[in-house]
Amino acid sequence: MLSAEQIFKKAATIDEILSDSFETLPSQKTDTDIAAKRLAAWCRASSNGNWKQFSNRLKRDGLDYEFVLSRFATVKINQEKTFPLWVNDSIWVQETFHQEYEHLSFDITKSIYELPFEQLFIKIVDAAEKKIIAENIHYDVFNQKTFLDSIRKQLYKNLTDFAAPLLFEKFKHFKKINKNKKYRDNKIYIAFIEELLVRNEMIKIFLEKPVFLRLISFLSENGSIQIMNLFLVF
Repeated sequence: MLSAEQIFKKAATIDEILSDSFETLPSQKTDTDIAAKRLAAWCRASSNGNWKQFSNRLKRDGLDYEFVLSRFATVKINQEKTFPLWVNDSIWVQETFHQEYEHLSFDITKSIYELPFEQLFIKIVDAAEKKIIAENIHYDVFNQKTFLDSIRKQLYKNLTDFAAPLLFEKFKHFKKINKNKKYRDNKIYIAFIEELLVRNEMIKIFLEKPVFLRLISFLSENGSIQIMNLFLVF
């Protein structure tokens, strides 16, 4: 699994990389080449490739090209700073997906809301629900089954909507490499879910795509709070 240091370094935003949470290290030519590509990508994303406009933005933010390039090249985490809260959330999500036993403690053949890949997020949603009940003063409201179910359903939807594009690609690959196996009905889908959970394939996805882990963590932690507040308005 990824350590807290690896998660923060690999999934940090541009603002975080440019902040005092990181320190610049001496870089090699290959590092500076990568840094130049990252800078160009940032320019395209923020200023549609208009370097003059992009330069003005950097000046407005008190930045210059030399500093930005050095940070985009090689950095290390500033050990005097604490990790952002999202790093701890990411560690928790990673541990939730890490299975050290052969069989799951819940039934992955059932789908409550019939959302794609919802079985992957059962433990996360269960934990989010318990946290909402434990931390919120509106206990009587949360005792209402329909209210909790609405929050659960929306959290499942947020997670599956975000994760589905990537997971569909993984599922297509899984079917391709298992095309000679004769699965009945939806058994290949169940086999895929089991592959991700029991055999820790989700952990491998997080290793490949730490930003994906960060965003799943954000939706799990902050998403549940936002959904709860939304429902409390009505």
